Amino acid sequence: MARKTRSLAQIAASRGNGSKSRGPTTPEGRAVAAMNSASHGVFARQFLAADESVEDYEKCVEAWHATLHPSTSALVMLANRVADVAFRLGRLKRLEEHVQDVETESQLAKSETAKRLAAVLLALEGLRALAELAENVTEPVEGGDAAKLFSGMRRICNVAEQAEAPVSVLLPLSESVDAFAVAVATQIEVDAFRAVARACREAELCLSERRADLQQEIQLERESLALTVAFSDSKTIKQLDRYESRLNRELQAALDAYEKARTLASNAPSSGPLGEVPEVELRLVGPAARRA
Repeated sequence: MARKTRSLAQIAASRGNGSKSRGPTTPEGRAVAAMNSASHGVFARQFLAADESVEDYEKCVEAWHATLHPSTSALVMLANRVADVAFRLGRLKRLEEHVQDVETESQLAKSETAKRLAAVLLALEGLRALAELAENVTEPVEGGDAAKLFSGMRRICNVAEQAEAPVSVLLPLSESVDAFAVAVATQIEVDAFRAVARACREAELCLSERRADLQQEIQLERESLALTVAFSDSKTIKQLDRYESRLNRELQAALDAYEKARTLASNAPSSGPLGEVPEVELRLVGPAARRA
């Protein structure tokens, strides 16, 4: 059957639709896409993944040689094949862990606990900066110059309030800052700055404890979410699971081929041929994986 010729309008529409593609949009999708081009040649010396090195690959090969003890050139080739598949399987496991971590952190960032922790961290940063500024004042400051600080101090008070700082620390902080509003028209004494610094440090100490509590809550939520993500219906994780199953089958097939060749070698006459050896292709990422 003759192939139908596409019109110019159809071709233009296809090109337009293709130009709108921006690739994966989810964090886990981007993590997988980042590995799509990872491949290399016979001796694993080109195009390694970002977290891999030639030394890593060679150590993997050496470990499998130490396990299998190949005694002929044919068995060496098959042992290399086993190491090659095992190396790719290790890469896939690391990628799966990374994808799960990315998805876990992405969901965790949307939790109420994470939002409260972010507010506390922001308040701590402001309180620390204000305390250091007030502690470094060594002489009275004219009201006009101090007025520039007042609005910033007030904002820090508001941030501390949003971070759920207790009234016992918010009240002294607010009162010390309000003293600036009264004295802005005259002169701000060093003692006023010291009062602000003390109030900031007290609030900082209180919120530091609050931060520790929230970080513990976050860790518990992280562990719970990690289990949820690991057993989720995520398309990306399911795809990685399929890749892992395929590589496990490849590894078992490579080990079976090695054992078959080893048996043939041990039974063959010393001066005779070793028999037919399965064809070997050494690679870290095969064509099928690259297409995926």
